[in-house]
Amino acid sequence: MKIMPPFREGFTLVLGNRELRSLAILPMILGFVAFVLIYVLAVWLLGGWVAHLIGSAIGRLGGQFDASVLGRVLVAMALLFVSQAIYLGSATSIAAPIWDHMTKRIEILKFGAVPEATVSLSRTGLEIAMRITFAIFVSLVALSVSWILAGIIAAFIAGCLALCDLTSPAFARRRVLFPRQLVAAFRLPGALPFALVAGAFAYIPLLNLFMLPGLLSTATLMVARAHPASNGNERT
Repeated sequence: MKIMPPFREGFTLVLGNRELRSLAILPMILGFVAFVLIYVLAVWLLGGWVAHLIGSAIGRLGGQFDASVLGRVLVAMALLFVSQAIYLGSATSIAAPIWDHMTKRIEILKFGAVPEATVSLSRTGLEIAMRITFAIFVSLVALSVSWILAGIIAAFIAGCLALCDLTSPAFARRRVLFPRQLVAAFRLPGALPFALVAGAFAYIPLLNLFMLPGLLSTATLMVARAHPASNGNERT
């Protein structure tokens, strides 16, 4: 059994197919715009709060210092450690239907079939809400440990989040939903190497943006091979 994810196969599939490339463009743009808005808003609001704390602490010592700029710089630097989690959550949530369609096309192109299982609208809404909450929680955890080993732990956490999020469309078609899907994702052959590689890309600006479609394709292939479409429940 292969323990390495099919990175080469996944990236080649996206790069070599015009339809998949076209499907990937809009979610990437929407995710990037959402990420920038969230990042700027977080720096502005949290930076002001941190600046107030710094100013209050210095004031108690009898000094005076305008920490408005320092507070926002500190927050901006700290958020870099969770930027991948923020972008991933934005991209996968805001364009979920497009990503889902893209992963279906990947399975059909590669295997000729895709599971036909459907999820109700209410369950889909609950799924998105739970995933957003989970992503926020993971981001806070990553932020709290970002100082450990120069951010290596935070990068690995971001990679684990990528594994969970990018395998979710293929798992949903197999009726494996959150939170059960989290356990199923880590049981996939190659799950740990995938998380390590995705985490390594986490803090490389722009590269993490362009790697997302290839990582999504790779994650889809991992799920499809571990859980093949059943003969009685497929579409070609």
